Amino acid sequence: METIKSIISTEFIEKWQTLIGSALGPFLAITLSALGFLIKWLLQKRSNRKEAIRRAEIAFSQTLSRLLIAISQLEDFITRARIILEQVRAVIDPTFYALLETNFPATIAVYFDEELIKMKFKSYYIHNKILITDYLISSANGNIKQFRYDFERLLDRNERMATPERMRPPAQRQSFIENFSGFIEMVETFVNSLKTDNAQSIAEAKVFNLKLMKNHLWTVWKYEGTTLKYFRNKKAMERYNGSMDAVDRINDLMKKEAGKLMQEARNRATQGELE
Repeated sequence: METIKSIISTEFIEKWQTLIGSALGPFLAITLSALGFLIKWLLQKRSNRKEAIRRAEIAFSQTLSRLLIAISQLEDFITRARIILEQVRAVIDPTFYALLETNFPATIAVYFDEELIKMKFKSYYIHNKILITDYLISSANGNIKQFRYDFERLLDRNERMATPERMRPPAQRQSFIENFSGFIEMVETFVNSLKTDNAQSIAEAKVFNLKLMKNHLWTVWKYEGTTLKYFRNKKAMERYNGSMDAVDRINDLMKKEAGKLMQEARNRATQGELE
């Protein structure tokens, strides 16, 4: 015991305390700095996610409203076009050329915030719905633009055919009826797709995003999470939260609320209101 005391003297202990204190100070400073950085990073990440959800809510609302307005404009065009078609069909005058026209909606353009694709939501479902929405809107705008171009060509071609040198009136009217009715059917098929698949998909995304806005963790766990849930095997688990089957499954769960939301948006669109 005396030997140990002689080795571990008071002076020795004081030196070690000084060394330990010197080392502990920077260590604690680094640790606290790292902890502060981690907390700041986590808070920033949470803030970014909340901003992404907020921005998605605005985008889905605007896109759905403008899509429904576009549908209304196209349906109005179809109605006017069918009236013209019936007027031409009713003609019995052998000298009458079909030169009746109507305007294709010129201002249709459905907007979607493309920047959402780059944002993080920590939700497999909403990320996929954003990709789907971006594709649907891009495709819809492209089709509308093409329809406008084709309609202008159809009217121009019909006008050029309305001369005795090119076509007699009865033949020209029949050609007009066939071309015009075919065009109307294409537009109508397209509009029906917008009303069902496209608008429904956007409404489903909006409903889910609102749930994320209200309670992110609970919503993700309830609809996508696998913790505390039973699965027969890994494949079943992946199908539940990591495949397009998962998107379809959640779509079905959102369908009822999406239908109600669409009706509300349709009422506003009819009044020309944009969110």
